[in-house]
Amino acid sequence: MDEQKKISPNIKEGQFRLEKIKSEIEQLNLEKIKLEIEQLHLEELNLDKQFELEKEKLAHIKLMNVKQFQLDKVKLIYQGILTALGVISFIVILMLI
Repeated sequence: MDEQKKISPNIKEGQFRLEKIKSEIEQLNLEKIKLEIEQLHLEELNLDKQFELEKEKLAHIKLMNVKQFQLDKVKLIYQGILTALGVISFIVILMLI
């Protein structure tokens, strides 16, 4: 009987510890899930930020291409003017000869 009295509280204590461990495991699982959700949210924010940076980069490239096109256009106009002046000068020189 004495052994049974000692065993019974030990069993109850073991069951209590087991329940406590199960509860702690559930808490840890919940914390793990919360951390995973937070990590996914941060990854989503990171992807959004990268997308915005790519959009800004493409807008900048487009602007630079437009400016380069305008610069090339001006260069061609001046080159045309200089060529026309050269031809006119050549014709004037030929007429004077």
